[in-house]
Amino acid sequence: MKNLVFVLVLVCGVVAMVLSYFKFAQHLWFPALLLFVMGAAVLFMCVWLLRFLQSQEIPIEADPSVSAVVGQGGMIVMKTSEREISDTLFWVVGCIYGAVWFVYYPDTLWRWWISYPSALLLMMLVPILLFVVMGQNLERIVADSDGIEVRTVSRSITTVNQKAVWRDVDAVKMIEYWSQQPNSSDNSQLHSKFIKKELVLLGRDGKKLLQLADPLDPPQAYQRFLDSIPVWTKLAIQNELVES
Repeated sequence: MKNLVFVLVLVCGVVAMVLSYFKFAQHLWFPALLLFVMGAAVLFMCVWLLRFLQSQEIPIEADPSVSAVVGQGGMIVMKTSEREISDTLFWVVGCIYGAVWFVYYPDTLWRWWISYPSALLLMMLVPILLFVVMGQNLERIVADSDGIEVRTVSRSITTVNQKAVWRDVDAVKMIEYWSQQPNSSDNSQLHSKFIKKELVLLGRDGKKLLQLADPLDPPQAYQRFLDSIPVWTKLAIQNELVES
């Protein structure tokens, strides 16, 4: 897994351990120990996650059920884009940075008995987010003329997490989410900021059957998938804009 943001996570862990030395030199034993444990925990989790993903992740080309991006029986195999994975890792960096800051500068939140628990809460989010990253890396979206499945694929087991059959789909929408935010130069004026884009499958009752972050990788497979949806469902993909 080659990701610049993942390197930043490792750097945050190293920085936490270096900062623990400065607290130790000041004879501030508790924050020094806390920073050291936080840094060591981050490094351990990152190394474990890297080794696990290297041993478990199956590239699309190596999947025995597919040939390149189109498999036997016309299956199209895709995965979560690297951009989505990087977005999750940015949250990991933010949590670690905030936790280290609160411990090194406990007066940030007025008192140490507020800053230290806040740091621990942020650190508790780190393993949760790293497991999300692991799931994103091992996730495969497989579509054919019958339907679409979201699978977790590893060398040991394959699990179907979500599934939709095309005959149950009543509408297909490409939804863009935008947010109205004030301009930095003039707070009285608002401008639209793009948030995210999703492909949503709706059932006959109007409920969501499946939603996928746009785009998916690899691009050629995703484009083939989008081109195939009207053929499989007899429905055009509707574009929708949502502003908040």
